[in-house]
Amino acid sequence: MRGVGGHPAAARALLHAFVILCVIVDVALITIILNGGGFTHDSFAYWSVDLAAPFTANVGEKDAFLYSPAAVQVFALLGLLPWEVFLLGWTVLQVGIVLFLSGRSWWWVLPLPPVFFECIVGNVHLLYAAAIRLGFRFPWMWALMLLTKVTPGVGLIWFLVRREWRALGIAMGATVAMVAVSYLLAPDLWRQWVDLLTTQSGGDVPELAAVRVPLTMRVAIAAVIVAWGAWTDRPWVLPIAVLLAQPVIWVASLSILVGILPLRGARGRAIAGQARGAGRAWYRA
Repeated sequence: MRGVGGHPAAARALLHAFVILCVIVDVALITIILNGGGFTHDSFAYWSVDLAAPFTANVGEKDAFLYSPAAVQVFALLGLLPWEVFLLGWTVLQVGIVLFLSGRSWWWVLPLPPVFFECIVGNVHLLYAAAIRLGFRFPWMWALMLLTKVTPGVGLIWFLVRREWRALGIAMGATVAMVAVSYLLAPDLWRQWVDLLTTQSGGDVPELAAVRVPLTMRVAIAAVIVAWGAWTDRPWVLPIAVLLAQPVIWVASLSILVGILPLRGARGRAIAGQARGAGRAWYRA
């Protein structure tokens, strides 16, 4: 570890103090939330989604489910599990992603309030971070973004700028295939979802949103960031762009930035280079 002013011990001491501060903040926030009535788990909205009527709440409301019918169908199957089993498995997945992305740095990454609370409330932000990291080798993982919050799919500009047509084709082809199967199973749900997106686009920003900049402006900025990163070989910009392109940026949304850690420097460039060989094994098979 590089020290502050060349003093590694001072750097370690500062980092330890920062971790302790994060833990204090986490405990304080948990106490406030529990005294205010307890947590609202986004994961409960996923588990409890009703396949017959999934789109019954608006952005920012409790148990709102706003993802595509393809996501509805997947979570409806997972909803067959007991709630406690689903919650445990979903939480373990979140923590596992943090460990996977942060490696030896997990001990200071996990206590970060946005990361810690993302693991508790169980949104899909950490899954996005993992999908970005793995999406160079397995571009079909970008379907996760396109079939849930949609606008984070702006990250696909990376493949476009770099002319990695195979990777882009896999990402788009996988998404289209999933949409086609889902539509054949439930065409009415897709019409309802399109109506939902139409009516809620441009609506009021929820009070608890961390950023109040209009979505169109943020997506435009994200597109420029992705294009610049692709042109200059800086894959670490992708988590930043995907964060900016979130329909609503909550405090826990900042956990997406954990995805920066494995994408820095030479290692990150090597990971990004995997996109050039994406899908070749399947193609030869």
